Amino acid sequence: MDTPPAPSESALSKTICEAARRAMEALERFGKPHAVIGAVALTGYGEPRGTKDVDFLVFCDSEEIKRLEPIARDLKLKRDDQWLNRNPMLRGFVVRYRYRGVPIDFLMPRDRHEAGLRRRKLSIRLGGRKVSLLKPEDYILLKAKAGRPRDFDDAIRITSHYLDEMDYRYIRSWSIRLGIFEEIQYIVATAERGEYG
Repeated sequence: MDTPPAPSESALSKTICEAARRAMEALERFGKPHAVIGAVALTGYGEPRGTKDVDFLVFCDSEEIKRLEPIARDLKLKRDDQWLNRNPMLRGFVVRYRYRGVPIDFLMPRDRHEAGLRRRKLSIRLGGRKVSLLKPEDYILLKAKAGRPRDFDDAIRITSHYLDEMDYRYIRSWSIRLGIFEEIQYIVATAERGEYG
């Protein structure tokens, strides 16, 4: 699969772009492999949409991510422990920071699929910075696992964009193992019919 085209950042506000830039700088200093995910990643795949947060998959564990704290603080990112207290099931998998009110989530792998993604990344330039994205197949699998209406919309848009280039054998294999085969069938069928906004 080819590297996605150079993205337009027009869908992202200046505050979101600055939050993303600071988060990427923190992760570069942290030194662990990572990839931008969520709506910001859509911009990198050529399907931009507005967003109010920034998400990264960081390939480390809950003990290692504690070393990110002083780096984040130096870049004016404030850890949001209140959010984690309201979402206790995510403890050990997500650390949330904020920059000027913008949530920045650092997610850690939760299963074998996510842990293996450190070897399945693409590099693009976004905002003058080299950024790692997941391969479209893996982004779609993550969105199907999340399962919210917006996640399905995003997965359908990316599937539509890469319809002729995707490794469907890979998607099918992982969707069966992850228990999301029917969700993936729905996403692919909807994209093939061109039914996305």
